[in-house]
Amino acid sequence: MASAFAGGLVTSPVANRGVSGRNRCEREWCYGTVVQFGRRGVIQKRARLSVRMSGERKDGGENKDFVCNDDTLKRLIKNFVTQRALQTLVFYYETLAQGTLAEYLERFNGHDGISRYHGFHGLKSNWDEYVRLLLNDEPFDVVVKKPARRQGTKGNPYIKQKYFSYTEHIQPSKIARKLLEVRASVAAELSSDLTLVARENDELELHYRDALVGSDHESEGHAATLSALCDHDPAFNANTPLRGGTCDLVLRMATWCGTKRVCERESNRRERDYLNSFLQSQGRWFLDDAVPKYNVGKSFLRELMDEAPVLHAEQGQEKLGAEKASRRSANKLAAVVPLDLAHRIMQARSDIAARWKEILEQDTDSDHLDLQQEFLKQSL
Repeated sequence: MASAFAGGLVTSPVANRGVSGRNRCEREWCYGTVVQFGRRGVIQKRARLSVRMSGERKDGGENKDFVCNDDTLKRLIKNFVTQRALQTLVFYYETLAQGTLAEYLERFNGHDGISRYHGFHGLKSNWDEYVRLLLNDEPFDVVVKKPARRQGTKGNPYIKQKYFSYTEHIQPSKIARKLLEVRASVAAELSSDLTLVARENDELELHYRDALVGSDHESEGHAATLSALCDHDPAFNANTPLRGGTCDLVLRMATWCGTKRVCERESNRRERDYLNSFLQSQGRWFLDDAVPKYNVGKSFLRELMDEAPVLHAEQGQEKLGAEKASRRSANKLAAVVPLDLAHRIMQARSDIAARWKEILEQDTDSDHLDLQQEFLKQSL
């Protein structure tokens, strides 16, 4: 039997059966103190919380243990697809006036504010762990209490506000299956959109050549390409409503991973130090989720391509005096060419995008099937 709470929602006693003490406390906190409903039952105010993966920093540098290998790429793309599927499902629930289900998904496993998050590190755990938790969560009831339409003149102190309430039954396993369906759609779209990474590389090259010859207009087709790439949320004529934002974020993530890969594989210390320094100073928007920002990867590459070459004396020449160095080693200077680094990053992110496309096409269906088979075996 469900019980009501003046603040908006409260869990039923049945919801606490078989649930650990920690989950029980979280559930009571989520629905017993914070949720507020407006006249039509839509949540009016929520805490604006930053959702960021632990260990990441707001500037261009991240956890020093990050290595851009194949296992990391798999984890990143699978977590990202799940995050965007979660955000899409919350969008569906809010659009269809199913605010209780949307609120449950946002509160589940500490993802408050996920619907307004624009970044690629929003999921708090690995994607399969998140789906398992959702599949195995116990069903429960909530009582939704809403203010009834007020009769009489506005502000009349003699007319007391009346409320009506109703009970909703939440089935997390059913929500998890819908999440997997949405995830499959997002993965299929993303597999198609990853081919646009190479296309944006071509557009960046054309833009750079136009700038060299002093052209005031961008290359033909550039505006149409950007419109296709950056038709942000909600994106029209797409299978899922957040496709535009998903495409923008995967371009950002591919650029960031490509930059990290070039830094890891660069044998020239000067170039590696220069790129790390540039990433720290100009790459803060890769991981900064405080304010939504679009076209981060393209802006980063444009700034790098516009940088002037930097000359350095070869190792050992710095110790020579100024005059001696000018006479004996005038032809022994090493140059760091940012344009060359940008080309290597673009090639690296194209390779990463191709690998992600392969992972999504090969693993998505089998991953979903394995999770559902595992859940069915546990249910027997």
